[in-house]
Order: sequence, then structure tokens, then C-alpha cells
Amino acid sequence: MASEKSKMERESSKFGELPLTLSERLDKLDKNDYLNRSPDDSRWFDRKHNQKQIGSGADGPLWSAPLDARYQQIKMGRHCSDYYQDYHRCINLLGENYKPCKFFYNTFMDICPSSWVQKFEEWREEGIYPAHLDR
Repeated sequence: MASEKSKMERESSKFGELPLTLSERLDKLDKNDYLNRSPDDSRWFDRKHNQKQIGSGADGPLWSAPLDARYQQIKMGRHCSDYYQDYHRCINLLGENYKPCKFFYNTFMDICPSSWVQKFEEWREEGIYPAHLDR
């Protein structure tokens, strides 16, 4: 069992670093950069500053879930609940320290409305969530 876990940890390192969620990226931003600027502020013409604001590059504030072939023409509600279930199944089966599980977390946090996530959490804590998260 211990050798299987170490093998999974080695496999998880192949994925590299996962991007932060939108809320995590927004928390890291300097809020003073996003206040209204005066018309004569030099940052209006600063390319690096403007690219950082619009989110271009790996360090920009924007991230979106990648295309998933399972959901070509499906409503986002199903997409949201499936990624929520995938995340909880991943941490239940592989442990909370298994890094690739964060991908599912990032995806459902960006896709799902926060009210849905709160409701899903309530249902899961009460044991009435309509899916098996331990398989």
C-alpha cells in the first residue's frame, strides 16, 4: 500500500504546477493597481502593466477551465456538479495531498455559482448529496 502511494505521488509530480483559481489570483493582486488612474498617469502607456491587467500571460489574473470533450453541448449545471463530484472522489480516494485533485477544485470553483457550491457542501455534510463520492 505504501509503495502504491509513493508511486501515485511520483506520477502526480509529472503534472507540474496547476494554475491558481480566479479567486486565488485576485487575492494575490495589488488592489492599488486597479484603482482609477488619473489621465496623466504614465501607467496608461506601460505595456507590462496593461498586459498584467488584462490577464495575458501565465501570471495574469484570468484563468478558465479547459475544454472538456465530455461536455460539447451540455448545460453548465451538469458540468459543475460532475467536477464537484470528481474533486471529492479524488480527495477521498487519493488523499488531500494529491496535487492533481486541485485541477478539479479549480474547475468547479470557476464554473459553479458560489450558491451552488454552498448548497453542495451543505448536502455533503448532511449526507444527502445525490451522488456517491467514495467510489
